[in-house]
Amino acid sequence: MEHTKTIILTAAISTILGTVSMGAQANLGTGTILTFDPGVISCVLNVGTPPDNCSYGAKVGSSWSTTGAGSWFGMDTNGDGRITSFERTPITMHDGVLVGTLQPVTGSHTSPPYGAANNYTGTNFVQIGFTDVGAPLYLNADYETTGNFDGTTDTALAFVTTTTEVPGVDEPWNFFGNTGMHYITGTSITVVNPDVNGDGGFTRLLDFSGWGVTWNGIPNIPMGGGSWGSGAGDGLATIVCSEVNCSQFSDYTLDYFATVPLGDPSGFGGVQYQLHLEGTNPTEPVAAARIEIPSGKTQECATHGGSNVTLNALTDTPNSESVASITWTVDGIFSGDGLSITPFLSVGNHVVEAAVIFSDGTPSVPSTGVTVKDTTAPTVTAAFVDIVTGEPVTSIAQKGKVKTQVRATDICDPNPSVNAVVGVPAAETIDGAKISIATKDTKTFLKTEAKITTLELSVTASDAEGNASSGGATLLVQ
Repeated sequence: MEHTKTIILTAAISTILGTVSMGAQANLGTGTILTFDPGVISCVLNVGTPPDNCSYGAKVGSSWSTTGAGSWFGMDTNGDGRITSFERTPITMHDGVLVGTLQPVTGSHTSPPYGAANNYTGTNFVQIGFTDVGAPLYLNADYETTGNFDGTTDTALAFVTTTTEVPGVDEPWNFFGNTGMHYITGTSITVVNPDVNGDGGFTRLLDFSGWGVTWNGIPNIPMGGGSWGSGAGDGLATIVCSEVNCSQFSDYTLDYFATVPLGDPSGFGGVQYQLHLEGTNPTEPVAAARIEIPSGKTQECATHGGSNVTLNALTDTPNSESVASITWTVDGIFSGDGLSITPFLSVGNHVVEAAVIFSDGTPSVPSTGVTVKDTTAPTVTAAFVDIVTGEPVTSIAQKGKVKTQVRATDICDPNPSVNAVVGVPAAETIDGAKISIATKDTKTFLKTEAKITTLELSVTASDAEGNASSGGATLLVQ
């Protein structure tokens, strides 16, 4: 008899940085956060290797359903007009869906989501394989030794630390071997019909026209149109709540149907898509803060050693609280007070924190990472110059005198390294000819057995981050 267990896979779980606290309020107004449950996958033990022996489903009574559980998105990749369990990708919440708030993301890429650490819940767990994102998959060893299938659910949490991925709604997920995330941009999610069925607001329509996907390095795949199947219309999602007005403590399901735009660079243009979210018992929101960096979390070095980076504290006060104080730290060091500061951040990675206290005493301490990079190579200038006037020259008599002038400037590094070489072009090299260098009274003389008509000045420069550039000049010898 095959024993089957439910494994709650979290495609990635990371600390939520710089976001409002989770919750929901009556009427799904601005500030509501639709928290959602992770997708569930069933794996058959001792038969094959996860995820190959896993299917998307949930236990219903004594049998296993293939309709799925928790939250997922699906793509009708075989074009049969429906999305089967094997066409569904489970998703895990990062910030959740923030009503009335744009949620941009960055960092999708070729290959599965980054990293995996061996963290899991429970006692006496053993590893049985890996998830499709490379995270270790664990099950309770005691259960296996007793062989007593009692229908309980064992959970294994695979915590993933991301690098370049900056998620929003959900954690990075693996689709066809590459990393993607959902975003909300252009138009925030709002209620467009508060009572679809005339039942007091149990069923509502939400504006999802700003919904989109980033995947495989493609930054924007808009998913705001192309409704199909049971969809409510282009850009419209249906939410069904367990409480009137979708109020506090409502359980809910949300379904949204769209189509990938034709000609999309993902290669899935025209493929039908469905989003399914399930949430349980949200709580009333409280005053909270988040950090905004107008120029982005990754900055290019703009002056010697780093950049001045503007940081703003944005606050959400659903109960009309006011802000009592805001204290900023960068890498644990006090950096200023108030709604906005512009500290100088050196090249490297930094952790920014804003400790906000509201008038009712509620604290909120969002934090986020900021990286200052130097990817710009030095600027090189090179010339032969007249020893008297200092003006550049391009030719000289056989016994003339010139000197070289070399400069390298760098935005970030005040002292880039420079290497300059004077030589003869390869085309002028004569077999057996020699160039001798002699120094007399601090002056350098170049002598050759053959007549040289050209000299070349070659210059290379590099900065502290290894960015390199080159330049040169040519001198005709007449």
